[in-house]
Amino acid sequence: MNNTTKGVDRMNLIAIIILLPLVLFSVSAGIIMHTAPLLHSLIERHSRDPLNAHATLDYYYSYIASDTQELPTIEGMSDAELQHLRDVKNVWHGGLALTTLWTGLWTVLLARAWRRRKLASALEWGGLLTVTLMIASAIVPFNALWNTFHTITFPQGNWVFAYNAKIITLFPPEFFEAVVLRVALLTLFLGLVTYGISHLVRRAEKHPTTAHAQNV
Repeated sequence: MNNTTKGVDRMNLIAIIILLPLVLFSVSAGIIMHTAPLLHSLIERHSRDPLNAHATLDYYYSYIASDTQELPTIEGMSDAELQHLRDVKNVWHGGLALTTLWTGLWTVLLARAWRRRKLASALEWGGLLTVTLMIASAIVPFNALWNTFHTITFPQGNWVFAYNAKIITLFPPEFFEAVVLRVALLTLFLGLVTYGISHLVRRAEKHPTTAHAQNV
């Protein structure tokens, strides 16, 4: 194996390790955000107007799935609140496109790592990085994470509302904190699962039937 090949393998390994937390977090967010019973149970626990919050959530998901760029129609919300919800829809679709992109890239890199018998190391270190990031994020106050996320994704600044605003009454910060916590916990779990899978993959890579892959 020449130095160029070794360099490519190293970069491939690093890319998989870095992308894995993004892929697992995206998968976790998708699962949590599309688990209606969980979201509705969190509404019951945290919303100051659960009845309207349930109906608004169901309506908003249909709004996100639509192609319209019109403002959503939610009684009692100001134009600023409705504009923010439209911005959230655009961020949602942008995030979905990015997730598709880096998941596809990650899959291609995984296939190459498997052929080069480097997949076990990539999954092992990627799983450890995921677990480390999720544990580290628990140290940072939720408000700091939430504000940073919104500052990056909503640079126009239209995401701060009064305590008595309709959007806050329906979905207070405690609701989103509970959602993010569950996404982080699921990501942590998937990181641990990935770490465990890496040891099974290592055995497969050492199995005689995969020895031919070394020269691919």
